[in-house]
Amino acid sequence: MSKEFWVRRTITLHKSRGIVHIEAEVDGWGDENPMIYLEWDARELLKDIPSLYEFAIKAEEEESEYRKKQYKEFKKKIK
Repeated sequence: MSKEFWVRRTITLHKSRGIVHIEAEVDGWGDENPMIYLEWDARELLKDIPSLYEFAIKAEEEESEYRKKQYKEFKKKIK
């Protein structure tokens, strides 16, 4: 069974031999502690970094455009 979580922010990042450790604050836990601890194989994470970077840039650009559109609509309403 898979479960979806929205990562609000990264709390800590550190490494050990061959592993990247990430502790993050998440939404979607209900009443449970909103922290999740992840461990990534460092090599596999390095393979994903170019794609992760591209996805993050594009997602932020889309959010920025959406925000601009919302403010334009708001400006029309208050005139």
